[in-house]
Amino acid sequence: MKSINSFAFIIVTSLLLISCRDTADMKELKNVSFSFAGKIAAASWRVIQKEAENRIIDKKQKILIIGDSMADGFGFFLLKNFRDLKHTLIRAGVTSTSSMFWTNSDSLNYLVNLNDPDFIIIFLGSNEYKYKDTANLVRVIKKIERDTRGVPFIWVGPELDTKDGRYNRILESVLGRGRYVSLKEFAFEKGKIKNHPSEKGWTELIGQLNEWIITRSDYPLRLL
Repeated sequence: MKSINSFAFIIVTSLLLISCRDTADMKELKNVSFSFAGKIAAASWRVIQKEAENRIIDKKQKILIIGDSMADGFGFFLLKNFRDLKHTLIRAGVTSTSSMFWTNSDSLNYLVNLNDPDFIIIFLGSNEYKYKDTANLVRVIKKIERDTRGVPFIWVGPELDTKDGRYNRILESVLGRGRYVSLKEFAFEKGKIKNHPSEKGWTELIGQLNEWIITRSDYPLRLL
C-alpha cells in the first residue's frame, strides 16, 4: 500500500507542477519536487523488489512431475542438465496420456498419497487439445485439481491449440493465471520429435519455466 501511495503522489505532484506558470521560482520548485519524487519512486521500487525476493521459496522441496511425454522429458532433462539440483524429483510422466487417463485411473490421487509432495508440476493437453466436450473437460480439470489434495501445483498447457485457443482458455479460466501457463509463452529450440524440445531446448524451457514460477506463479519456488 505504501508503494501505491508513493506512486500516486508522484503522478499528482507532476500534474500540478506541469499546470503551473514557468516562473523562475516555479522552475526551481519543479526541479526540487521532481528530484524528491524520483527518490520516492526509487525507494518504492526497492521495497517492491525486496517483497518479491522475500516471497521466493528457496528450501529443498519434494516435486512430483506428472502428465504426458512432456512431463517425462522435463523430469529427465531437469536431472540430466542440472546436476546440482537440490530438490527431490518424483517423475511420473506417461507418454501419450491425457487428462482423462489421469482422472479415470486415479493415478494422481494415488501418487500424492504415496509420496506426500510439496509441489506438483503437471504437463497435460498436447494429446487432447481438440477435445470437443467442454463441460466434461472442465469436470476433468477440476477432478485433477482435487486430486492434488491441496498441494501447490502448476499446469503447463500445450503449445498447440485449436485456432480459437479454446483449450488453453478453459485451463486458464478454471485454474487461474498463477497456476496455469501455456508452452506458447516460452521460446525454445525444437527437436526431432514433433512439438518437443531438443536437448538444448529443454535447458531453455526449464530456465524460462523456473523464471515464470518465481515471478508469476502462486507458489514462487526457485526450481534451479
